[in-house]
Amino acid sequence: MSFYRAVASFIVNICIRGPGRYLIVRRAGVRPSTAHDNSRFHRWSVLVVAAIGVLGIAVGVLQAEDKPSLPSPGNAELFWSFRPLTRPEVTGNADQQLSAIDELVRVQLRTRGLELAPEADRRTLCRRLYLDLIGLPPSPEQLAQFLADTSSQAVETLVDQLLASPQYGERWGRQWLDVVGYADSNGYIRHDTPRPLAYHYRDYVIQSLNDDKPYDQFWVEQLAGDELVNYSASAELTPQQVQTLTATHYMRNAPDGTDTTEGNETTRVIERYAVLESLLQTTMSSMFGMTIDCARCHDHKFDPIPQRDYYALQAIFYPAFNVKKWVQPKDRWIYTAGPSEIAKWRASLEQADKEVAALQRDHQAWLVAHRPAGIVRWKDDFEGRSVASQWSPTAPGDAILEGAVRTKLDADAAPAAKLDSGKLMVIADAPGDSRWLSTQQKIDWTPAEVGQSVQVTFDLVADRISGGAPAGRIGYYIALHDHDDDSPVTGGNLLIDGNPAGGASLNLDYPGADSTGLGELGTSGYTPGRNYGVRVTRTGEQDYLLEHLVNGQPEEKTVSLKAEQLPDGAFGFELCCSRSFIVDNVVVESSPDGTNPEELNLAWKEYRILLTSRQQELAAAIQAVNAKRLPEPVKIAWATDLSPELPDVPLLHRGDYFQPGEPVPAAGLSALSDGAHEIVPVTAPDASSLGNARTTTGRRLAFARWATQAGSRPAALLARVQVDRLWRGHFGQGLVPSPENFGASGVEPTHPELLEWLASELVDSGWRLKHIHRLIVLSRTYRQSGEASVMAADKDPQNACYSRFPVHRLEAEQIRDTMLSVAGVLNPKAGGPSVAVVDPGNRQVVLAAPAGPGPHEVDRRSIYITMRRSQPLTFLRTFDQASPDPNCVSRSSSNVVAQSLSMLNSEFSQRMGREFAQRIMAHASPATDDGQIRYAFEVAFSREPSGEELSSCREFLKNQTNQRASENPEAARNSALADLCRLLLATNEFLYLP
Repeated sequence: MSFYRAVASFIVNICIRGPGRYLIVRRAGVRPSTAHDNSRFHRWSVLVVAAIGVLGIAVGVLQAEDKPSLPSPGNAELFWSFRPLTRPEVTGNADQQLSAIDELVRVQLRTRGLELAPEADRRTLCRRLYLDLIGLPPSPEQLAQFLADTSSQAVETLVDQLLASPQYGERWGRQWLDVVGYADSNGYIRHDTPRPLAYHYRDYVIQSLNDDKPYDQFWVEQLAGDELVNYSASAELTPQQVQTLTATHYMRNAPDGTDTTEGNETTRVIERYAVLESLLQTTMSSMFGMTIDCARCHDHKFDPIPQRDYYALQAIFYPAFNVKKWVQPKDRWIYTAGPSEIAKWRASLEQADKEVAALQRDHQAWLVAHRPAGIVRWKDDFEGRSVASQWSPTAPGDAILEGAVRTKLDADAAPAAKLDSGKLMVIADAPGDSRWLSTQQKIDWTPAEVGQSVQVTFDLVADRISGGAPAGRIGYYIALHDHDDDSPVTGGNLLIDGNPAGGASLNLDYPGADSTGLGELGTSGYTPGRNYGVRVTRTGEQDYLLEHLVNGQPEEKTVSLKAEQLPDGAFGFELCCSRSFIVDNVVVESSPDGTNPEELNLAWKEYRILLTSRQQELAAAIQAVNAKRLPEPVKIAWATDLSPELPDVPLLHRGDYFQPGEPVPAAGLSALSDGAHEIVPVTAPDASSLGNARTTTGRRLAFARWATQAGSRPAALLARVQVDRLWRGHFGQGLVPSPENFGASGVEPTHPELLEWLASELVDSGWRLKHIHRLIVLSRTYRQSGEASVMAADKDPQNACYSRFPVHRLEAEQIRDTMLSVAGVLNPKAGGPSVAVVDPGNRQVVLAAPAGPGPHEVDRRSIYITMRRSQPLTFLRTFDQASPDPNCVSRSSSNVVAQSLSMLNSEFSQRMGREFAQRIMAHASPATDDGQIRYAFEVAFSREPSGEELSSCREFLKNQTNQRASENPEAARNSALADLCRLLLATNEFLYLP
């Protein structure tokens, strides 16, 4: 017990104070910043210790009783997964209908006195092949076409047709995206910022699979596409080179929150290493089916992977993800166009900007010449030499707070105000204290007579500066007099906080703790191209009305003020919270003597009629100019080394980022190397490259070639992992029960000779994946019935020997896509940006409701739905969609109540039921109950209903219609049919691969 306590204490210290602390921060999303957090941390760590203790005992027993001696670097080649490939001889194939796959499966069946089950009926086989190869069910017409082909080659013809379909890549591309951890967002603890260019990689994967790109080439492109192309920004790229560069997004798939890193340099280092570690884990698990995280801190406890190997592998990717010279995700992109095309695009933008600016200058001149004028009390058209001539960083007579940052006049660095092309640029800095840009002149905001008014207006030219983010608010003041709240004068400092979404909020005595909200003013949103402001009109002895002006016209939602709330003071703009904008023609004016507000309103009304026509002309002219702008060249996200120089990559003592040891040269796994395993960088550009001097270290290309070299042990393991992955995709269970672990602590293959034969076949076929698919689905093992005989159920209850086809549930995306297909609303559009998900705030992540006639974007295949790490589509996650954290080599398959409820009650399922019913009513013949039921079964299940099913469905329709007796009879019948459709979609027969 004392030994256990010592070990437990050591682990707790590592978890809470050492490198393990960083792992918990990353994996659990917990940051121990308070006593409560540290308490949670301690409890969590104690649980980890307990689990490790139990696991250690279990593993010890297994090692002692069931496990052979663990492989070491010296004898690794003796372990089954680390050996070179040896194609087994297949004998006894007397029945020419049986393939090598079948013969190797029958070896184990015979040991239990079993044989393959009878072949599935043709309807079942057709449905199985469609769902399995392209992820969609056959239409009644496609099924009929297959059934009509009675030739001996009918199945082969169908398989070839499906493998040639572009939908094959959409079905099997999803499996690959799971394996490599693809997502449309960066993930990480609090932030989950978008990856707007990630979809290019998704499309690359789909196209590569459809093209049957050799699997070894597929890997080389993803690991080192930039080194194959030897990219230079000065070169023109071919479409193939663009695809090869796009492949390098593989290395960008790992979670990466460094765009939004908060904290000190220590935090930044931790989070950068986290990206590198996730990349390494994803690479080793997707290539070799191995977990190597243990070797980050010490030699691997089970596999022959010394700690030095971990950092030798890290050295391969470190030049692209250099912790000391980090490039944030948002900056890892390139244009696919060459220099000449980019230059033409930029020239078109510059020319269009000049023409638009000229149009806007003419418009502003027209506004000044035609707007109704009162008595001008103060104005600035910004045609002068400086901001400082009429403006100040403080209100007249007021002193800025000691130590506060002033608004800089005629300067570029925020907070600042400067003139540009006859306009005023208000340049705000990051969130912080509000600052002012105030007129130097005081203004009387309280007209002397009832009915008289004073107003301030300005033209909002732009709501951002130099392509930055739009200002969240446009803030301006009246009665500005007292920044530091020291004045004996009360009131004033009225902030009108203009909202782009509509209206403005009014705050008295702002800023300060005693600031008071006075309500909302006006209704129109603040958008460039309009004239905004406020008008104060005297309505009584001490009463005033504040109105919101848009293009000179007062709006609803006014605020009543008292005289003490309107002391003499300046007009000014607020600088706060990165809200930068551009204005022009600031005018303070009062109603002329003898002119009442009604007369002034009439003048503005006539002006507005003219202004509307003028603005329409301006908009049309600007639209014509903008049409001449060339589209921006396509961007792709990628990864590449920062330079061809080889950086030192240290071995971290016990995995501690802040205890670097000696540098480690780049190398592959020593356990997979027959001789020297050091990776020799490729220093000369390939003949197929752009011919530039080498721009990268060449390490990744050398590693990719080491991993795929014909006859090598790395290539053997690479092939084993992939054919097991394909087998698992077809049968729902792999030949290796531990797909995430082909190492010593994993489980040995159930059919080792079959695994070796398939892996050898993959390599010998030129690494063609479609060849393996074809062999598998044409085998009798695959084509057998899913029904278990009494003997098979008794002797092979878990179907470990494949005595029948393993009936298994469709994956989440297959379920959704099949529902869309059956309902007749599937949008076949391929590629392009991902379809956005929506979080309505009810703990459900959904797609926007479709509007108008289809096809709708939200009805595209599930592979095109945004995969946001923090907000996966609820329907898909309910059915065990993979979680990219950092990747998923094999999905789980749960059976929970939420799945049934989702199929019956979710908005998506209800809509699919209605759409399916509409399809039935449009196409079923005859249009009777029986005709519609038969058509529904044909579409949903690819078969005819039995007599009992027909009777049950007929009774269901009758009961559901009667329950809606208060409705219109036709509507009641249609709703009943939709209910039946939803019920059919929720059945096991619909949800499982037959």
